[in-house]
Amino acid sequence: MSTFPLPRTPSPSRFHGPFRMKHASLLLVEDHPLLRSGLRQLIQQNPLLAIIGEAEDMDSARAQWLALHPQLIVLDLHLPDGNGLLLVRELLPRFPQTRILVLSSDATAGTITQAFEAGVHGYVIKSAPLPEMQRALDALRLGHAFLSPEVAAIALRKLRNEPGDTSLSILSPREREMLRGLALGLRTKEVADQMGIQVKTAETFRRRLMQKLKLTSVAELTRYAIRNGIVDP
Repeated sequence: MSTFPLPRTPSPSRFHGPFRMKHASLLLVEDHPLLRSGLRQLIQQNPLLAIIGEAEDMDSARAQWLALHPQLIVLDLHLPDGNGLLLVRELLPRFPQTRILVLSSDATAGTITQAFEAGVHGYVIKSAPLPEMQRALDALRLGHAFLSPEVAAIALRKLRNEPGDTSLSILSPREREMLRGLALGLRTKEVADQMGIQVKTAETFRRRLMQKLKLTSVAELTRYAIRNGIVDP
């Protein structure tokens, strides 16, 4: 049975320490200017939160995290120069008291799983209503975890091992092997050699794979594989 990594929430005895913050400094990481502006206005409505930095890419976010030591970070995952989870894996071990709230349009089980495995504390879908974002920020400030209802439903399906719309359960083991190879950048012949099958057989697996997933290119297959944890971003 599949397991889903639950958000890391400090024990109640530590809520009066650094994890439970009356006021919190915040770093906002979002590459779309209009969305970042809207988030800034929303956050500024909360007198208990103070934005101390904004970033639109990985390099800027890394530099500001290291220099400013924010207590909260609102993090978009898909940045122009990389996946935000790489930044979390790199720096959260050095700053374990930082609370990370993911804000993403990606609601696939694979990405959500990877996010909580990396150590984030909350996950909000970009289509969520504004009050939900406000509740998420307050929850993290108080030392709690937060999941959008849509994210919580996906997590529950994952715990119960129930297939969702993009479930890998529709793929055979050989099709998953083909998916992984293609997502790693191998040509069909190279995957065939790796699997010990004929090229024609590999082409059949590839065709069935795309038909089942309703995808039309290797680029789409790669994105699917990353979202569902078949390969690392």
